[in-house]
Amino acid sequence: MRTAATILGAAVSGLLSGLALAVILCLVTGAAAVVAGSTAVLPGTFTATAGKENGALALSFEPHFTGMLVVAGVWAGLMVAVAAWGTFPTRR
Repeated sequence: MRTAATILGAAVSGLLSGLALAVILCLVTGAAAVVAGSTAVLPGTFTATAGKENGALALSFEPHFTGMLVVAGVWAGLMVAVAAWGTFPTRR
């Protein structure tokens, strides 16, 4: 039972931290677009374009939610794998 709870906890925390990771990657991509003054692309996840509108800085972005879910899913899978590896008894 403890193993199942550990793996379930790893899956939930991995999914939530994976979504946070995807948001942080999108913010970094937007910042890169502003600094470069052009388009910045995180393939399959996010596209940001910097420009000017009425003399003010403008940031146009296009999120790709499927790619964000893939990032979160891969991260959650890694968290589950690490948690499962740690629950196996070791031979001595």
